[in-house]
Amino acid sequence: MSRSEFAPAHPLQFQRGEGKVRTKKARRKTRPRIKQMGLAFGLTALGFFAVYEIYLFLISWKNLEVRDVQLACLNESVKAETARLARDIRWGNILLLDIAQIKARIESNPWVKEARVWKVFPSSVKIEITPRKPAALLQKDSLVLIDEEGVELEKTSRESYAHLPLFFDEDNFIEDYQDKIHLAWECLHSLSAEDRADVEMLDLTESRNVVLKFRSSPTRLLLGDDLFAQKIAFYRTEKDRLENEFGPLEYANLRIPDRIYFKSPKTEADARNASGQDKERR
Repeated sequence: MSRSEFAPAHPLQFQRGEGKVRTKKARRKTRPRIKQMGLAFGLTALGFFAVYEIYLFLISWKNLEVRDVQLACLNESVKAETARLARDIRWGNILLLDIAQIKARIESNPWVKEARVWKVFPSSVKIEITPRKPAALLQKDSLVLIDEEGVELEKTSRESYAHLPLFFDEDNFIEDYQDKIHLAWECLHSLSAEDRADVEMLDLTESRNVVLKFRSSPTRLLLGDDLFAQKIAFYRTEKDRLENEFGPLEYANLRIPDRIYFKSPKTEADARNASGQDKERR
């Protein structure tokens, strides 16, 4: 018989035995993991301890004590005052130095607009100061020197800063101080350099009306709150004609563009005469 006669009719298939097959679970080796965790914790603790020791060493290291303070300021008097203040500061270790606190202390001086403070390792501090610039005189209960932002610098006298404009308010700037100061500088900045140097006083009593007086003229100019340079230019085109006819002007009201309402000794006398004639007629 040939082999083909004994070949099975169906292909043979592999079959598992009946019943459940038990699988072996791998046992976790806990002891090596605990050792690893303990080692990692120990190394971490050792690292923190090393950092702490280094920190303690650095903050107590004499080479990091501040020994030199470098000052830069264009205003010599402000620089000298800051140097005096610096001598009273206990600088200590440069790593422990509070830059923000030093900056605030220096800027408490009204003459200091801004202070920039740097640590220069290993043992120096550099300070650059932007000083405030005197810009005007403020007439309050006393005469006060101010900068362009309206910050009061010190009490002074008119003679010491005669070249600066005087800001005046009948109510001593109790109300609307910043608004009035801003309006004053808006007016001054609109003028030419020559006119700005000639300004003697700005009366800011009325909140939206600048009254300007030049050193070269006794006439007070009521300018309102805008178009300052244009109004002054218009006044000058009419000034000679008006003064030739009416004499020196006490004031010129220019608040309405291209209009002048004025007062002079002659117009005041005419007004008194007219008033007297009206009374006689009655």
